[in-house]
Amino acid sequence: MPFQTHPKFFHKLEPDVNLYRYLTFEKFISMIERSALFFCKASVFSDNWEGSYPIGELKYKKEESYWIEKELNKTSEQKIDTVVSDNLKYLNAGYENFKDKTFINCWMHSTHESDAMWKLYVGKQEGILVKSSYERLYNALNQNLDLNFMMSRVFYIDYDKDYLYKGVEKFYEISKEMQMHLESACITDPFLNKRIHFEHEKEYRVILDIPPPEHIKREGNGIFASISLNTLIEEIILPPNCSDDFEIKIKSVLNEFNISKKLSRSKMEGKPYSFLNI
Repeated sequence: MPFQTHPKFFHKLEPDVNLYRYLTFEKFISMIERSALFFCKASVFSDNWEGSYPIGELKYKKEESYWIEKELNKTSEQKIDTVVSDNLKYLNAGYENFKDKTFINCWMHSTHESDAMWKLYVGKQEGILVKSSYERLYNALNQNLDLNFMMSRVFYIDYDKDYLYKGVEKFYEISKEMQMHLESACITDPFLNKRIHFEHEKEYRVILDIPPPEHIKREGNGIFASISLNTLIEEIILPPNCSDDFEIKIKSVLNEFNISKKLSRSKMEGKPYSFLNI
């Protein structure tokens, strides 16, 4: 099966939690016309900490490298600093290389819309919100037999003092086997953890195999993965206080491409409650 399971991929969400993807009109049209989700290369993400490790993890790897050279490789005291330095440079180059080979599609997991996310990802442009779910996203991607992919929520940590996946026990029961996997290195680790400054995004990620097979076509900074939009989409939500003309435009696009899904106004609209309307 295309979907890859692993104890470190925390893909299950609470039953009442939805997945949301905020899109400008231009990106929405691209998704509709191609019937595809866009997976962006991690190296071009705006956060330059993307794919990096907390300082504690790096210090541990450095200490481990010294131990290996001293105890296992019997490297002399005169050479050990140079050898370890070269090893760490090689390792660091590998981390940077992984960013170019890691392709990610991002969602927000939540029970409701977010004013901050509307402003961050749509702003003053025209745009929409795609509402989906873990099951819908999984089923849509799993129909594409060319893809191998992983799904997981993102964990937010303090890179100055925390370890990877700190706080996972708040959401999942951690078995002894899972604890063992959490303590071992995995290529996806730095892409499933982000700094606490981004916690408001409540991100949920789909990551393609690292690297994806060569026969999967790259376009620009990413990969378009063909899917069934009617499988993926539960509902399309218009931006708060959008014009009637924009609503008509979205309806026209959905009709043209045979997307038979509910189109809703934002729940952020409307007048506040008062004694006159309750």
